[in-house]
Amino acid sequence: MSYIIGNASATTSDVVLGSFDIKAENRNVTIKTIYTTMTDAGKIASGLKLYDGTTLVGSTAGANGEVTFSGLNILITKDTTKTLTLKADIKPIDGSTVLEGKSILATQTASAAKIVAVDSNDDVATVTAATVATKGLTAFTKAPTISLVSTNIVKTTQAGAKDVADATIIFDVKANGGDIYIQKYAAGDI
Repeated sequence: MSYIIGNASATTSDVVLGSFDIKAENRNVTIKTIYTTMTDAGKIASGLKLYDGTTLVGSTAGANGEVTFSGLNILITKDTTKTLTLKADIKPIDGSTVLEGKSILATQTASAAKIVAVDSNDDVATVTAATVATKGLTAFTKAPTISLVSTNIVKTTQAGAKDVADATIIFDVKANGGDIYIQKYAAGDI
């Protein structure tokens, strides 16, 4: 699970939910419709977008359940792979309509029922079954990012006693979206 840094008073646009690859084999294919299953019980997404690279190819209102990207015309030439990206516009996390800590997840199933494509002869293309789920993203207005800087362990041995080691862990904490407070370490916390 990862997180989204949203805004308390404005929509946060184009949050990347995830990407998936589609490969055309045997002949060129054109994707006409994609059905994506959204898990958004907190209703944090106001809109969902489908991108081919940096080009917006489809958009729809946010939903908890199946969403449809229709009227597509995404050409994938024979023996090439196309990467499509799902993005969401996140509603303001205002604490009343949209609450912090709510999550969103997209699942894309590769099947003839979920990806409608035609080949160069306008015949319905065969889609090999597979399922891709994006990382679950939880919405907050502020959250920390913790990065490991270094570690050091020095083992000491004492005759007739268990091995003892002195350890040092150094990490950076970055505050995203606002101030982050870390409780002071007290003896016995570890």
